[in-house]
Amino acid sequence: MLILLIPITWQISSRLAKPLQEMINLFETGARSGFTNRLDVKWGGEMDEVAKNYNNFIGTLDTTRQQLEKSHDELEKRVEERTLELSSWIQELEQRNSEDALLRKMSEIIQVCNTTKEIYEVMKRYFGLFFPDTTGCLHIYEKENQHLKPVTSWGESPYQNTPFLSEECWALRKGKPYRVQTGQTSFLCSHLEGFSGNESLCVPLIVREEMLGLLHILVSQKAPHSLRTAHQSVLESKQSLATIIAEHLALAIVNIKLRENLRRQSIIDPLTGLYNRRFLNESLKQEAFSMKRYNYSIGILMIDVDHFKKINDTCGHECGDAVLRGLGQFFKDNTRGNDIACRYGGEEFVLILSKAGQEQTLIKAENLCLSVRKNLKISWQDTTHRITVSVGASFCSPGQSLEKSLNRADNALYIAKTQGRDQVAWENDLLKAPESKNQ
Repeated sequence: MLILLIPITWQISSRLAKPLQEMINLFETGARSGFTNRLDVKWGGEMDEVAKNYNNFIGTLDTTRQQLEKSHDELEKRVEERTLELSSWIQELEQRNSEDALLRKMSEIIQVCNTTKEIYEVMKRYFGLFFPDTTGCLHIYEKENQHLKPVTSWGESPYQNTPFLSEECWALRKGKPYRVQTGQTSFLCSHLEGFSGNESLCVPLIVREEMLGLLHILVSQKAPHSLRTAHQSVLESKQSLATIIAEHLALAIVNIKLRENLRRQSIIDPLTGLYNRRFLNESLKQEAFSMKRYNYSIGILMIDVDHFKKINDTCGHECGDAVLRGLGQFFKDNTRGNDIACRYGGEEFVLILSKAGQEQTLIKAENLCLSVRKNLKISWQDTTHRITVSVGASFCSPGQSLEKSLNRADNALYIAKTQGRDQVAWENDLLKAPESKNQ
């Protein structure tokens, strides 16, 4: 009996040992995530069932693993996309914060500018900061000739100082920004006919339906193709910024022009167009400082229209106004750019001759007196009137009182009138003008 059990036991153990060893090896491989290998179903009986169940189990694990890997890859991709999107948002937010800070600085500076020329100089710098890698130009509308004139530009500007009509720009026609992109069938503004291959943005400067100018931004043709392609979204994203800048700029220009008009009204005599006495007083203070600093002298001429009361009495006050207007224009045409011509009051005028010595002042006074007598003709109601003037002249050196010099010129004028009018009188008896001959 024992002899029979030994071979039977060996046979059973050999049939079980080999499959079990293969299973153990595959289990170890599966434990290391190796799900590709399978058991061969070749032993029959219960071992085949065990092998089939194992293969099904490993197949399920492998499918689950693949699904998990796919989900993990998708999740990583989504995280990467969200990270890039978040980074883009942060970068855009930082850029907007930087633009807002720059916009506040720009607004503060242009609000304290005294002239439109100062504003244009300031904006030339800020345009380059707001719109890098672009070129552009600011145009201002001139009502006199209904043209838009370039006043400042930035970048490698291709613009020439050639004005154009408002009808040549679609943005000005529509009253809102107008953008042209490469590859689109948008109509190109007539003033940009030479830049048909460029992306551009036109933003009108409008306040209370009044057209003030145009801001134009252009992508340079010299930019690399890849960079120019990127600029398409740049111009689109910069459109709102350009609109805000145009609004700030338009308000600043309106305020400057309002201040200039008020200033002009306060210092200009409305009848003659010359400076008034208020401006003369302000100018004398500044002139006194400049004379002392730069060491130069000035001449002062006090001028009075002879027999002006007779003109008003015989021809009327409107004729007298025509005489004053004509004399005011005469002084504008016969004075240097750095001289100051003022209506002092009534029919009296004052000329400040900058950087003029005694001899120059005297010669200028004589020439004016003679030229008025010979050349000035006042037309009024189909009649021509001639006038003469009396001139009192004085001279002021650095450090002397301009107010006293003005008084000496006034005294000299009195002498000229009492000595017969139509002549020049000097401020003292040591230097007298040669007597003028009435004609």
